[in-house]
Amino acid sequence: MEIADERLAVSSNPHWKGMEHIQEKIFDRDIQKEVFEYLNTKQILCLLGPRRTGKTTILRSLISKLLGDGIPPKQIFYFSFDELMSADHTFLDELLSFYFERIAEDKEGKCYILLDEIHNIDFWQTILKRHYDTLHPKTKFIVTGSSSVWVKRKSRESLAGRAQDFIVYPLSFREFLTFSGLEIPHTINPEKFTDLEKLRKSLLMFEEEIVRRFDEYLLKGGFPEVVTENMSFERAQSYIWSQVVEKTVLRDLTLYFPVENPKVIIEILRMLSWQSSGLFELKNLASTLNLNAATVSKYLSYLEIGYLLSFSYNYTKSRVKQVRSLKKVYVTDTGLITSIARLSEDTLAHPDETGRIVETSVRNHFSREAECYFWRDEHKNELDLVVRFSKSLLPIEVKYVDKLAKSDMKTLASFMNKYSIKRGIVATKSVLEDYGDIWAIPAWLLMLMDWRWS
Repeated sequence: MEIADERLAVSSNPHWKGMEHIQEKIFDRDIQKEVFEYLNTKQILCLLGPRRTGKTTILRSLISKLLGDGIPPKQIFYFSFDELMSADHTFLDELLSFYFERIAEDKEGKCYILLDEIHNIDFWQTILKRHYDTLHPKTKFIVTGSSSVWVKRKSRESLAGRAQDFIVYPLSFREFLTFSGLEIPHTINPEKFTDLEKLRKSLLMFEEEIVRRFDEYLLKGGFPEVVTENMSFERAQSYIWSQVVEKTVLRDLTLYFPVENPKVIIEILRMLSWQSSGLFELKNLASTLNLNAATVSKYLSYLEIGYLLSFSYNYTKSRVKQVRSLKKVYVTDTGLITSIARLSEDTLAHPDETGRIVETSVRNHFSREAECYFWRDEHKNELDLVVRFSKSLLPIEVKYVDKLAKSDMKTLASFMNKYSIKRGIVATKSVLEDYGDIWAIPAWLLMLMDWRWS
């Protein structure tokens, strides 16, 4: 390995000299606790997810935790392959040899090696597999990378049984508030409606600020730097476009997949941003773009692999029927919607646009922890969201209004009756009301809670 690369490796690990990594205050992410619980396992930990969601920051936090737990500094090695000019796999071999031969104090003991953006190296999975199985079986590898390359290079097959994946999403609304300086306690799923009333009452003095921040969250989304740098709406749009959209499409997807025209992928993304949370038909989209359906389907799969889009199916107990039915499309983050669709800052003054943005945000909130569907009956009555937890279903209708009518809950009640569901939710703008089996809850309050135990 060249002297310049050795110096880069050393400078990337200031903790070896008793120095801290220079960075702004780090806020803990919800997923960190789950990642940290796997530190004592042998498996390689893989942090995946959209660009700019804080995977590198989690690695930095991990270094601080390990040092705090008494791990000797030179038993911890960090290196980033982002912007690396060479993708030659020999570089990774040389880098690891440099570390084990010249840096690690206990070469036979447990080392923690954190490799950021490792997908930029060819055959990285084969190299890590060799170290994992034979050369350094006590070493704990934690890596980050682009999900698109993860799939393309078939690392899942080569690391089968050796890796544990974690998806790092944009900030949840509760995390968004924390990053904004407003700490809200983690709240578990309420057993009684009075629990909701007590929670809202406990937040009464902060409610105006929370609601204001919720509007900001809907417009700017949950990319951490947008919040920590307090970006204006225009700057946030520019940042998301250049750092997330363009780099994912023009760098990740086009580099590792056969994309004849990257501009077509961006145009597909733009069109679907306008209809996020809406029904989606492949043939109609292909016809509009004057492309064959197979090409559009292929590009959609790339966007899904890159964590820019996801889809939901019509809920039915038959998996075959689900796959054959209509789908709804969702953009991964509402900040992506406003950036890609070039929406203005007064977007929330328009009820139709606000409705689909709120529905997208609510659905994305629940999709982190559970499978999400919608429901459409034979009369084309549609329920926005059906969340399937391990032992239960939670149906949700999004009505972002200040006043509910009985008709707003008709389809929700129909679904609950059909599937014998005891609890349903209407996500509103401000209404908190107990309708018996149906609870109306402001969307901002709904998204501050943990419903996994429903």
